[in-house]
Amino acid sequence: MKLKYIFTLLFFLLLFSCNDSDIGIFYGLKNEEKIKDGSLPNNVTVGSMTRIGTSLYIASGSIYTKPSAITNIDVDWSPISPPSGFDLSLSLASDGTDLYAIYYTRHSVNKGFFRLDGTGWEKIDTNIQGTIEDVKSAGTKIFVSTRINSNSGKLYYYDGTTTPPEIIPDMIGSSFDVIFDGGSYWISNYHKIFELDLFLNPVSTPLSLDPLWEIKGLMEFDGNIYFTYWNRRNLTGYIAFINGDTITSQGIGSFMLNGLKVFTIEGIDHDYPYLLCGTSGRGYYQTVLHPSINLDLQRPRSNDGLSVNYNSAVNLQSAVVLDFFMDPPNDPNGHLYALTATRGLWKNTESGGSRAWSIE
Repeated sequence: MKLKYIFTLLFFLLLFSCNDSDIGIFYGLKNEEKIKDGSLPNNVTVGSMTRIGTSLYIASGSIYTKPSAITNIDVDWSPISPPSGFDLSLSLASDGTDLYAIYYTRHSVNKGFFRLDGTGWEKIDTNIQGTIEDVKSAGTKIFVSTRINSNSGKLYYYDGTTTPPEIIPDMIGSSFDVIFDGGSYWISNYHKIFELDLFLNPVSTPLSLDPLWEIKGLMEFDGNIYFTYWNRRNLTGYIAFINGDTITSQGIGSFMLNGLKVFTIEGIDHDYPYLLCGTSGRGYYQTVLHPSINLDLQRPRSNDGLSVNYNSAVNLQSAVVLDFFMDPPNDPNGHLYALTATRGLWKNTESGGSRAWSIE
């Protein structure tokens, strides 16, 4: 069996194990194909994406950067030199000023938490329990998760001190999502969703699903909190939204659902908000949100306003779509990115009155 097929098999084995670190296999995928200066390989996994000012950043083995869409400059992605002694990152975030990233050494022997402040990478030493696994941002706050053992972790808010405050002391694993809706921080971990106030204090008892269900995506739109989750026993995917104390959910299909976003495009008489949901190997699903809150997600068609060439985007159709990113946020004429596992970074742009996908 060729090396790349071994890597692909291992990737999917790890994808369905929520408590096992997948960094080692991502390292192999990254190094299977030589990275050329100034370009982005089409087979990388894009673990996270952010923007600072007029620059975009992605973590896909190496960290790459390019100008944001607001600059109207279209150039190739450029790799950023890693910190000395480290060479792999799939997790980055920003507080609007500085870039934060978790870097790994070969074979994940050592890990480090770093900040890029414009002059170079600075290693951040924190007196927290466990091994730092993931970093995410919401609003202007930075959150980091740690792994205590194979089944438990902790979540911290990085406030610039060497002893960051502990937010969630008893996470299941170290995977989490966090969003800020302007008044509250919402954090998902495994089968629970936590609501925190502006000072990161609990607002109420966490929403808890059945332990057989795992939450994979989280977002806010029009006063509702949307999330995806899947049943670990039969792999059935669901999408749901919270409105006050009411939860409405709908099954989508027998496959995992990942990150989700709402992206609005301009129409002739009104704008169309598309709800997009990544899947575990079927590209993405979508629906146009109506005032009635329509959750009927369907595969994209090549005659809709968002994806006139979706049928020809074969590698996107069958991709594991992990998440989406909008540049700039809430701009109907902006760029929409789809972050995938081993299928590269895809960009949806408007040209001549229609929108189409292309590989970066």
